[in-house]
Amino acid sequence: MQSGRSKKNQRNRRTSYNSRSRNYNSYNRNKKAPVKKDRFLNVMIFVVILALSYVTLDMLDVSLPTSVTSKIDSVFSSDVFSFGKAKDKVVSFVNNTASVFNGGKSTAVSSSRGELKLEMPVSGEVITKFEDKTHPVFNTTVKPRGIEIQTEKSEEVFASASGKVTNVVSSSYGGSRVVFDVGNNTNVIYDGVKTTFVKVGDTVTSGNIIGSMDNNDSGDVLGLEVWVDNTAVDPLTYMDTKSDTNKTTDNNTKTE
Repeated sequence: MQSGRSKKNQRNRRTSYNSRSRNYNSYNRNKKAPVKKDRFLNVMIFVVILALSYVTLDMLDVSLPTSVTSKIDSVFSSDVFSFGKAKDKVVSFVNNTASVFNGGKSTAVSSSRGELKLEMPVSGEVITKFEDKTHPVFNTTVKPRGIEIQTEKSEEVFASASGKVTNVVSSSYGGSRVVFDVGNNTNVIYDGVKTTFVKVGDTVTSGNIIGSMDNNDSGDVLGLEVWVDNTAVDPLTYMDTKSDTNKTTDNNTKTE
């Protein structure tokens, strides 16, 4: 009789143990589930942020050099499940992109912006001013990068200031995007020079011919940007558009 009770107690203990074990395993599964859900959510947020950044650059009609696209690849290559690291990579990508587009320089604050004097790079009319715009898709405010100048047929392009050519890459306007270091942590950028007479390392003097635009009957458009301390500023504040520009008739660039 006692032996029968003992066996019954053993069965009860085993049943109780199995029940506790199932409850414990169920608790662990429920505890891990939110972690996987959070990981998935972090990945989705990261992908959306990066996609919006890339689409915004594309909608702004900006050409991406290899150095920029390689940064995008590196963002996707690792740490995609860590939202904190992913966020830092996206922020770093955006900051580094500005540096790439203004000649790859990371500069300190300039002492005086008023010292810079620019000449109009081409004869023509300013058709796009340095103003905030509304994104056509997301309806958000897009900060300006520069101005656009409508040129005449076969217009020559002149150096707005004396400086050194630090970068020449393909332009989304067609032709080349040419970056000039003009000193005082300032870069002048021409976007859309169809024929370029200068290369990286050349030194130019204000008024030198550095290229030409297309010979279309309707003329062409040249983008003009001025970056001070990696910040885009209005080029028109540095030039007198009412006065005649003093342009040289020959190309006096110096090659180092």
